[in-house]
Amino acid sequence: MRALVTTSPRLAGLHGAFVEPDQWEELSRCPICQQSTHLRDVGIVERGTIASVCLDCEYGFLRKRPIRDWYERFYASEWDQHGQSKVGRSTKVIKPKRNPRPVNFCSDHLPPKSSVIDVGAGFGKILLAFRDKGHNVFGIERSEHRARFVQDVLRIPCSRSPVESFKPATDINLVCMHHVLEHVSDPAEVLSIIASMLPDGGMVYVAVPDFWRGEYPPQTFHFVPHVSSFTVKSLTRLFVRQGFRVLKTSAEKDIQMLAVKEHTSAGALPEDSDDASRADFWQRTSTAVLQAFGARPGHHTLVWFEDDSQQTWLYQRQVFSGPRLISVLLKMAIATETVIERALPAMLRDRVRRALPAFLISGKTRMLSVDLSGDMTLAVHIKHPQRQAPVWIK
Repeated sequence: MRALVTTSPRLAGLHGAFVEPDQWEELSRCPICQQSTHLRDVGIVERGTIASVCLDCEYGFLRKRPIRDWYERFYASEWDQHGQSKVGRSTKVIKPKRNPRPVNFCSDHLPPKSSVIDVGAGFGKILLAFRDKGHNVFGIERSEHRARFVQDVLRIPCSRSPVESFKPATDINLVCMHHVLEHVSDPAEVLSIIASMLPDGGMVYVAVPDFWRGEYPPQTFHFVPHVSSFTVKSLTRLFVRQGFRVLKTSAEKDIQMLAVKEHTSAGALPEDSDDASRADFWQRTSTAVLQAFGARPGHHTLVWFEDDSQQTWLYQRQVFSGPRLISVLLKMAIATETVIERALPAMLRDRVRRALPAFLISGKTRMLSVDLSGDMTLAVHIKHPQRQAPVWIK
């Protein structure tokens, strides 16, 4: 199937960027099982990324993506432009709310006054929640402005060292990675490094977007900060291969998993999938991707957005099929509604919001228009008007 992008995307919180030709890498094996037998390409962006799945691990990843050095520079200096501007004005402008999800998820297994390290600490929301419960907390954050905020404003020790070179001063009870593992180039390597830091009985908490309920194509094909798309099966397999036993799992908008390092679990690798389960995963993946693009030849406007009123999906989506004029009208409607809503009194604004479709009032609506042609099978070959395809970053 071919998808020709017909208009500039509406990215709401993201923006396009270009990766130099010598800054790309292309993998030939699944990062989890290290096999190539069951790899299938799902989306191929011309002169850009390639998104693939491993049918055996039930794992999605960018098989072609920027090299690791590109990511290191990006997270150290370019990531989170909005946060950079706020910290640049004043470190006291940001007042982070506690994020109690990880501490609540782990509390039944975590001893009092535990040593907790948050890898990818951001602005310290998770660390604050653990500290409030009496735990000893420490952050690792590659982004300079975020690490500086955690250290100087929250008064929580925070290192900018890569996790590969971090040396803990004391035994660690818990390592947190809340929406971090999907960002790393080699998730198996990172979990292996963390396993080497932990004593037997040490735990790892991870939260990642759910492959089925997280992001949708075309975002998964363009948003290069997210390298991996996990299912419960692939995340479990990743943990077990690094010597962990899974204690607890939850799959809602995202996947949460708590695992413990156990010497006896080393080598207890999960069995390969069978032909039927691999075929089922490919069928489900194909159906989901094709539906996200419109599933039939013609012009389609792809709309995806965050809807806080529901608790099932990270993004909602809609596909509008028909003339290109639809895309123009939708963009105008979103822009006009935003202007009108800001001018309305609060009571009238609430009535208007209840009457309008959610994507018009989300404030986080993204849009891409495409012409589909060819047979409606994967992989989707995406061509942008520019000579070089843009990647999307935050």
